[in-house]
Amino acid sequence: MPEHVTFLTDSWEETFSALFEQALRNLIIISPYITGDAVEMLCRQFEKRGDENEVNVRCLTNITSAALAGGSLEIGALLQLTNRLPRARVFHLGNLHAKVYLADERMALVTSANFTRGGMRLNREAGVRLDDPEQVAEIRAQVERFFQVSTPLERSDMERISVAAAELRSLTDRQTRALAQSPQREIIQEQLIRARVRVAQRLPGSEDVPSENRIFSSTILFLLAQFGPQTTEELHPRIQTMHPELCDDTIDRVIGGIRFGKRWKHMVRNAQQYLKRQGIIDYDPQTRLWSLAEQEDEI
Repeated sequence: MPEHVTFLTDSWEETFSALFEQALRNLIIISPYITGDAVEMLCRQFEKRGDENEVNVRCLTNITSAALAGGSLEIGALLQLTNRLPRARVFHLGNLHAKVYLADERMALVTSANFTRGGMRLNREAGVRLDDPEQVAEIRAQVERFFQVSTPLERSDMERISVAAAELRSLTDRQTRALAQSPQREIIQEQLIRARVRVAQRLPGSEDVPSENRIFSSTILFLLAQFGPQTTEELHPRIQTMHPELCDDTIDRVIGGIRFGKRWKHMVRNAQQYLKRQGIIDYDPQTRLWSLAEQEDEI
């Protein structure tokens, strides 16, 4: 990898925080999807250091009915951005798919990660960080072409869009409920589960370990290796993102007619306890963190 270029596959929240820290005069955010979690993180960091009125923030996104209805683009987040950071401006560019972030001439991110909670914390993303001023300036010159053909949005534009977006989400919610009850969805989910079980049956381990336990066990190990020690609450959304077909929030664990929470979370707990008994992972009751067990070196 060339000097001043770092290839990244994890720690995105920390990387974005470093980007914000480097932005003293100008911050450019280019992302088709933007949600409130990411905007909140940005605003808090600027407000904490007391220069929310000093940095010019330009945010380029792609406002579509589908993105607004699905919640991957939150118009409320854009309104929050311009409300809390007075020098922030929002621009629209159709067919935008790029995700590029620049802080002055100090740092640039070119990545698959959108400016969303998923992009920062949940999804498996990849990208490069550049810290060479000449390289950053070159990227900035290229993305300025996007802004030249974009449409600047006033606050009144976004407020009117927000009203329409709320109506769209209402329609989408009704369609989603109908979709959840469709037999085609059940067929798709069942086939995905069958495929995952086939994979689990090939995993190393004792034959008496249930297939679902093996799936969740391998997923927990992957996430602990990828993101480091985590609480159960931090593991849950990441596991659900990776295996939505297994992590169905509509199915409870029921014993004797009494509900004991979500069935998939119970299976995750079983997998955690299995890995702990095997000495593969550890649990710290003080911090409530699960972590990979330290392996003794063989002599």
